[in-house]
Amino acid sequence: MYAGYANAWNPTNVVTTSLYTHPGYNNLAVGLGMASQPIPYDYGGNVVVQSDAVYVNGDAAGTPQQYASQASQLAGTGQAAQPAEDTKWLPLGVFALVEGDQTNSDDVFQLAVDRQGIIRGNYHNVRTNQVESMSGAVDKATQRAAWTIGNDQTPVYEAGLANLTKDQTPILVHTADGQTRQVSLIRLPQPSS
Repeated sequence: MYAGYANAWNPTNVVTTSLYTHPGYNNLAVGLGMASQPIPYDYGGNVVVQSDAVYVNGDAAGTPQQYASQASQLAGTGQAAQPAEDTKWLPLGVFALVEGDQTNSDDVFQLAVDRQGIIRGNYHNVRTNQVESMSGAVDKATQRAAWTIGNDQTPVYEAGLANLTKDQTPILVHTADGQTRQVSLIRLPQPSS
């Protein structure tokens, strides 16, 4: 799909027949050796970002800057990782990123994860027809996932791993100016052609 783009990640050793595959949380838990119960990241529900603190399940998780820094460090772990060529990749799916009440998007994310929790994928700006690779990681203990586009350190995109098994889910975007905003990922169906 992205073979014609120089900056794209070319997925090899994908364990399913399609990058659009909906993995389900149980498959991810087994594949990554994680707990069988998903940890929810309901941004605006059990994860609340306020001006002076971020609360996860009612417990303070640090200031918004500290919480964003944790996501940046997690994404950086995956960015620095060099998976072996024979690494097997489990697709998380292909998603459109939408803000607010938007009904269409020019931003498409294709995500996959390996057994160690390293994330790879591609970002496609449909309007400009530009494709960049993405990298990041999953913290298996907290099930928090974070990734960035290309070699950029920001913005950092963050979601709970279980969120990425849903057809529609909120995620957080941490920007270079220290702001955090909530957007949504909408799972895209497999194209018919």
